Amino acid sequence: MSASHRSKSAVLTGTRTNTVVPAPADIQNGDLLELSLYIETLTATPPAGFTAFTGLGPLVFPVNNARLYKWWKRADGEAGDYTITHASAVTNALMNAYPGVVLVGSPEDVTPSINSGNANPVITATGINVRTPGSMVIW
Repeated sequence: MSASHRSKSAVLTGTRTNTVVPAPADIQNGDLLELSLYIETLTATPPAGFTAFTGLGPLVFPVNNARLYKWWKRADGEAGDYTITHASAVTNALMNAYPGVVLVGSPEDVTPSINSGNANPVITATGINVRTPGSMVIW
């Protein structure tokens, strides 16, 4: 089976201590869970078992010194919500579930090359060359 998108869940922007992200619908063992957090001014700790994507930990934006964290893990008996730990801050979060992603080792096939703007938070992908034919690219 090739990689595809199964489902997602989101937490809308708000001020909170800790961000609780509901599990996306229909998660199955082996699905790749991709978790993104936007947080203003603070650092954050992912839920247990999540690993930072290579080269993306975290992106820092000049506006409000905000950060974008991106983590992943493979689903294994998942149930309930995921809590990202942090002090009171403005946050929003998104979690995606992807079936058909490689089941061992890192799901990353490339290390991203990213440029960030100075005055405005602009991110431009400078190019991706995947090593494995048929790879799914998430942007």
